[in-house]
Amino acid sequence: MVIPFGTGWLFGPAAEGSSLPGFDDSGFTAVTLPHTVTPLSWQDWDPAAWERVWMYRKHFDAPFEAGLSGRRVFLDVGAALTHSTVTLNGTEVGDYLGGYLPFAFEITGLLQSAGNVLAVRLDSGFNLNAPPDRPAPAVSTAVDFWQPGGIYRDVRLRVVPEVFLADVFAKPVNLLDTAARQVVVQVTCSACCSSRSQPLPRAGRRVGYAESMRISKVVSVIADTGRVVVSAASRVRMRSCPATPDPGW
Repeated sequence: MVIPFGTGWLFGPAAEGSSLPGFDDSGFTAVTLPHTVTPLSWQDWDPAAWERVWMYRKHFDAPFEAGLSGRRVFLDVGAALTHSTVTLNGTEVGDYLGGYLPFAFEITGLLQSAGNVLAVRLDSGFNLNAPPDRPAPAVSTAVDFWQPGGIYRDVRLRVVPEVFLADVFAKPVNLLDTAARQVVVQVTCSACCSSRSQPLPRAGRRVGYAESMRISKVVSVIADTGRVVVSAASRVRMRSCPATPDPGW
């Protein structure tokens, strides 16, 4: 179950204790996510307007039945610039540096049926490691892809079974050898990680503009004594780009 979680947020500058439930946020501004901390403009950006520490707060009751037996709850954040520290009901649940990829934290053990306070402390200062390995010296005005701070993508709650597939990574290998080609699948579940290889089918559904591109589907399953508990499907794209003297690529 996925629950949209972008409405009902309060936004303002971070202050001492602003991550805690008892903080007075009556002076904060009501916002809806996605949100940026300063109005967007296609020119004349002023990094000084957003390069500081901000706070997002949300008061909420659990938007589902109180009984979560056998279920787990995650907070999914699509992206936030640049350094996020997430606190629920006064307890820090996670810390993430990076402004361009999604991240998630489990909140199962801290979630109350009513009266929850979720706080996201967001340091939107310029950081040479977001993205990583940027050469120094550098300033934000010299980076053409830099964006104002904020939680600028969707946020949601995700309710999953106690055992679930967290990630499936399928990688075709040895594509040029028809006898040895296979797909290596790495499956990460809530409590384990396993890897297995399977022969790659010779045929696949052709898609897109390239006749050389094919798609195969990999189905990963968690089973208990033959009974399927969880399953997930992943698509593997394969494309060959031969280089020949004539006509070339």
